[in-house]
Amino acid sequence: MIAKLEVKPFGSNEKLYNKLAYSIMKMEQGKCVFLYDSSFLNNVNLLYDEMKKVGDLSDRTKLKYNEVSISLPPGEHLNDEKFREMAIAYMERLGYGESCYNVWRHSDKDHEHVHILFTTVDYQGRWIDDFESKRRSQKISRELEQEFGLQQVVYNRFNNEPLSQVKAREYYFDNALKKGLRGYNSKAELKAVIGEELSEKILGNKYDNETLQGILGEELYNRVGGILEKHKLFKTLYKSELIGILDSIYDISLSRNDFIQRIRAAGVYVRMLTYKGKSEYCYGLPEVNMYFHDRQLPLRYRFDSLLKFRGKQETAELMESEQKHRVYNRVFLALKNSKNFDGFKLELKKLGVTLLEYKNSGGVYGIGFKLDIANAVDFKASEISRRLSYGKLKEYFSGENQSLITLVNEKPEFIQNLMEDELAGGLGEKEERRGSILHSAVVSHLMGTGGSDKDEQDESDDFLKKKKKKRKDREHDI
Repeated sequence: MIAKLEVKPFGSNEKLYNKLAYSIMKMEQGKCVFLYDSSFLNNVNLLYDEMKKVGDLSDRTKLKYNEVSISLPPGEHLNDEKFREMAIAYMERLGYGESCYNVWRHSDKDHEHVHILFTTVDYQGRWIDDFESKRRSQKISRELEQEFGLQQVVYNRFNNEPLSQVKAREYYFDNALKKGLRGYNSKAELKAVIGEELSEKILGNKYDNETLQGILGEELYNRVGGILEKHKLFKTLYKSELIGILDSIYDISLSRNDFIQRIRAAGVYVRMLTYKGKSEYCYGLPEVNMYFHDRQLPLRYRFDSLLKFRGKQETAELMESEQKHRVYNRVFLALKNSKNFDGFKLELKKLGVTLLEYKNSGGVYGIGFKLDIANAVDFKASEISRRLSYGKLKEYFSGENQSLITLVNEKPEFIQNLMEDELAGGLGEKEERRGSILHSAVVSHLMGTGGSDKDEQDESDDFLKKKKKKRKDREHDI
């Protein structure tokens, strides 16, 4: 069996309604059977309201719904009762047994399969942790195959995907193999496995994936794939495809924001990340699960370069993801330089961030953040990081939240990198007025002033000494 768990949950009630309506329509056409719902409503027309009600129990969780499909290989069969039993067992073991979910068996394809729609929130309003859910899903699938007497899915070594789903673009195996048979570092290993005569035959002809599997046989095909993956020959092809898409869009884009919007519209994944305290973009081809950091791509697609799109400093309004990224950086910088909650609010203000307090009759029950810019988005603390809730920050300033204390204090280079990113080109036109304030706040921290104690001073001095030593070592090597 193959359990395909969607990578990213969704929060749209309209999307949930449409997914349920689709299954109901298929059921009315005789192409779908309703097998089970965890709320025991036994009425498909009530499922939407029930799932929405459970999802709304958590006002902090935005992505409240998800979907998984469980498929059998062509030719295998389970009756409705067994499929229901297996689906329930899968959800229980994945951790979603207390969520609101429903199971539908579709018969619109050659292979038997079910779809399960579920909430990411349980009936107590608690978000269900999805850590390593894909890895756990694979483990559970292997267990259920044995328990229900199903065929064991064979995974190939080079992509950790079922052989029936190897590489969405099938021609890549042929291209990668030809490249490997010509490559200096890989050709000897491949020819030793395939043989000289068959290698020449492959180089002289164009084969689709299915034909290559027939020529090589499943075992040898799998072994060759492992060699190709080891030499990163698949990744090279996907990287070339991604760069081709970026090149075609870059040339017609008017600004950085326009470029980002256009590549997203073309189906390319792009997201801003922090790596070792530095801002960067991650690009990818989500349909084949292949992603690259901007430092792996040509210079003009890197974060710093796009801030000066075609040599011009960007002054456009910051996108929501970029605002969140900057808030995250500045919150941790303010924490690093604060002794108490009131001091934390003041440090944030110096860095151009306003702390929002959410109150009720009992006082403050939560906090949020927003940049001091015209198009600022209000972010709940949990949207920036689950470590930054009001309760966790109170624990931090009372010395009880050791994990957050460690996180704040273990990265001295983070402060320096932030200064480089946001002062040497990262600030938009509307933030430049605060440049000198931000600069003095960062420098005062690096130099141990502005409330930092002697230990922090020593830590900063040690870091700067190490930086100088590394620079001297590099000069000596040159």
